[in-house]
Amino acid sequence: MPDTSPAICWLRNDLRLRDNPALQRAIETGKPVIVLYIREIISTDDRREMGGAAKWWLDKSLQSLKRSLDARGADLVLRTGDAITVLGALARDTGANSIFWNRRYRETEREEDARIKDHLRNEGYTAESCHGTLLAEPWTQKTGSGSPYRVFTPFWKNLQRQYM
Repeated sequence: MPDTSPAICWLRNDLRLRDNPALQRAIETGKPVIVLYIREIISTDDRREMGGAAKWWLDKSLQSLKRSLDARGADLVLRTGDAITVLGALARDTGANSIFWNRRYRETEREEDARIKDHLRNEGYTAESCHGTLLAEPWTQKTGSGSPYRVFTPFWKNLQRQYM
Protein backbone atom coordinates (compact mmCIF):
# COMPACT_ATOMS: atom_id res chain seq x y z
CA MET A 1 0.00 0.00 0.00
CA PRO A 2 1.48 3.40 -0.99
CA ASP A 3 2.41 5.96 1.65
CA THR A 4 -0.31 8.63 1.55
CA SER A 5 0.90 10.69 4.50
CA PRO A 6 1.20 14.35 3.49
CA ALA A 7 4.43 16.19 2.79
CA ILE A 8 4.98 19.63 4.30
CA CYS A 9 6.46 22.43 2.21
CA TRP A 10 7.67 25.07 4.63
CA LEU A 11 7.89 28.47 2.91
CA ARG A 12 9.99 31.19 4.46
CA ASN A 13 11.80 33.93 2.52
CA ASP A 14 10.48 32.70 -0.82
CA LEU A 15 6.72 33.01 -0.97
CA ARG A 16 6.35 31.78 -4.53
CA LEU A 17 4.79 28.80 -6.25
CA ARG A 18 6.76 28.91 -9.50
CA ASP A 19 10.40 27.88 -9.51
CA ASN A 20 10.32 26.79 -5.89
CA PRO A 21 12.54 23.73 -5.37
CA ALA A 22 11.11 22.86 -1.94
CA LEU A 23 7.56 22.90 -3.28
CA GLN A 24 8.65 20.89 -6.31
CA ARG A 25 10.28 18.26 -4.08
CA ALA A 26 7.12 18.01 -1.96
CA ILE A 27 4.99 17.59 -5.08
CA GLU A 28 7.38 14.96 -6.47
CA THR A 29 6.68 12.73 -3.48
CA GLY A 30 3.22 12.14 -4.95
CA LYS A 31 1.72 12.80 -1.53
CA PRO A 32 -0.77 15.49 -0.57
CA VAL A 33 1.18 18.70 0.09
CA ILE A 34 0.66 20.99 3.07
CA VAL A 35 1.99 24.49 2.35
CA LEU A 36 3.11 26.11 5.58
CA TYR A 37 4.34 29.55 6.59
CA ILE A 38 5.64 30.06 10.13
CA ARG A 39 6.01 33.51 11.62
CA GLU A 40 9.01 32.43 13.60
CA ILE A 41 9.74 33.55 17.11
CA ILE A 42 13.14 35.22 17.02
CA SER A 43 15.67 32.66 18.21
CA THR A 44 19.04 34.16 17.31
CA ASP A 45 20.77 37.31 18.49
CA ASP A 46 21.30 38.81 15.02
CA ARG A 47 17.66 38.62 13.89
CA ARG A 48 15.38 41.51 14.79
CA GLU A 49 11.62 41.84 14.90
CA MET A 50 10.11 43.04 11.63
CA GLY A 51 9.34 46.71 11.23
CA GLY A 52 6.04 48.11 10.01
CA ALA A 53 6.90 48.09 6.30
CA ALA A 54 8.16 44.50 6.43
CA LYS A 55 5.02 43.39 8.26
CA TRP A 56 2.86 45.13 5.63
CA TRP A 57 4.81 43.47 2.80
CA LEU A 58 4.57 40.06 4.47
CA ASP A 59 0.82 40.42 5.00
CA LYS A 60 0.20 41.37 1.35
CA SER A 61 2.54 38.61 0.12
CA LEU A 62 0.81 35.97 2.24
CA GLN A 63 -2.60 37.16 1.02
CA SER A 64 -1.42 36.85 -2.60
CA LEU A 65 0.07 33.42 -1.94
CA LYS A 66 -3.18 32.28 -0.32
CA ARG A 67 -5.19 33.44 -3.35
CA SER A 68 -2.81 31.57 -5.68
CA LEU A 69 -3.10 28.40 -3.61
CA ASP A 70 -6.89 28.73 -3.33
CA ALA A 71 -7.10 28.95 -7.12
CA ARG A 72 -5.27 25.60 -7.28
CA GLY A 73 -7.46 23.97 -4.64
CA ALA A 74 -4.78 24.08 -1.93
CA ASP A 75 -4.61 25.73 1.48
CA LEU A 76 -1.99 27.87 3.15
CA VAL A 77 -1.38 26.93 6.78
CA LEU A 78 -0.21 29.86 8.91
CA ARG A 79 1.42 29.35 12.31
CA THR A 80 3.46 31.42 14.76
CA GLY A 81 6.13 30.06 17.07
CA ASP A 82 9.41 28.23 17.24
CA ALA A 83 10.00 26.39 13.96
CA ILE A 84 10.92 23.04 15.54
CA THR A 85 7.85 23.09 17.77
CA VAL A 86 5.47 24.14 14.98
CA LEU A 87 6.87 21.69 12.43
CA GLY A 88 6.74 18.79 14.87
CA ALA A 89 3.19 19.59 15.98
CA LEU A 90 1.90 19.97 12.41
CA ALA A 91 3.61 16.76 11.31
CA ARG A 92 2.11 14.85 14.25
CA ASP A 93 -1.35 16.37 13.78
CA THR A 94 -1.47 15.61 10.05
CA GLY A 95 0.55 12.40 9.92
CA ALA A 96 3.13 14.05 7.65
CA ASN A 97 6.52 12.39 7.57
CA SER A 98 8.36 14.57 5.03
CA ILE A 99 9.28 18.24 5.38
CA PHE A 100 10.93 20.34 2.66
CA TRP A 101 12.19 23.92 2.66
CA ASN A 102 14.60 26.18 0.79
CA ARG A 103 17.94 26.94 2.40
CA ARG A 104 19.04 30.23 3.86
CA TYR A 105 22.68 31.25 3.64
CA ARG A 106 23.74 33.59 6.42
CA GLU A 107 25.92 31.72 8.88
CA THR A 108 23.50 31.89 11.81
CA GLU A 109 20.62 30.85 9.52
CA ARG A 110 22.59 27.89 8.19
CA GLU A 111 23.36 26.82 11.76
CA GLU A 112 19.72 27.18 12.76
CA ASP A 113 18.55 25.23 9.69
CA ALA A 114 21.06 22.46 10.44
CA ARG A 115 19.75 22.26 14.01
CA ILE A 116 16.17 22.04 12.74
CA LYS A 117 17.06 19.39 10.17
CA ASP A 118 18.97 17.29 12.72
CA HIS A 119 16.11 17.51 15.20
CA LEU A 120 13.48 16.50 12.65
CA ARG A 121 15.58 13.60 11.37
CA ASN A 122 16.20 12.40 14.92
CA GLU A 123 12.42 12.42 15.40
CA GLY A 124 12.09 10.13 12.36
CA TYR A 125 11.00 12.64 9.73
CA THR A 126 12.44 13.08 6.27
CA ALA A 127 13.81 16.63 6.40
CA GLU A 128 15.32 18.10 3.26
CA SER A 129 16.49 21.59 2.46
CA CYS A 130 16.68 22.67 -1.15
CA HIS A 131 18.78 25.09 -3.16
CA GLY A 132 16.23 27.78 -3.86
CA THR A 133 17.54 31.32 -3.88
CA LEU A 134 20.99 31.35 -5.46
CA LEU A 135 22.33 30.47 -8.88
CA ALA A 136 25.04 28.35 -7.26
CA GLU A 137 25.59 27.14 -3.71
CA PRO A 138 28.45 29.09 -2.08
CA TRP A 139 30.41 25.96 -1.20
CA THR A 140 30.37 24.70 -4.82
CA GLN A 141 32.36 27.64 -6.19
CA LYS A 142 36.09 27.46 -5.46
CA THR A 143 39.21 29.08 -6.86
CA GLY A 144 41.88 27.01 -8.56
CA SER A 145 43.56 26.59 -5.16
CA GLY A 146 40.32 25.29 -3.63
CA SER A 147 39.46 28.32 -1.52
CA PRO A 148 36.27 30.40 -1.73
CA TYR A 149 36.23 33.35 -4.14
CA ARG A 150 36.87 36.75 -2.59
CA VAL A 151 36.62 38.80 -5.79
CA PHE A 152 33.44 38.90 -7.88
CA THR A 153 34.87 38.99 -11.44
CA PRO A 154 36.76 35.65 -11.24
CA PHE A 155 33.76 34.11 -9.48
CA TRP A 156 31.42 35.34 -12.22
CA LYS A 157 33.71 34.10 -15.02
CA ASN A 158 33.90 30.66 -13.39
CA LEU A 159 30.13 30.55 -13.04
CA GLN A 160 29.64 31.54 -16.68
CA ARG A 161 31.95 28.72 -17.81
CA GLN A 162 29.80 26.26 -15.87
CA TYR A 163 26.42 27.45 -17.11
CA MET A 164 27.06 28.69 -20.65
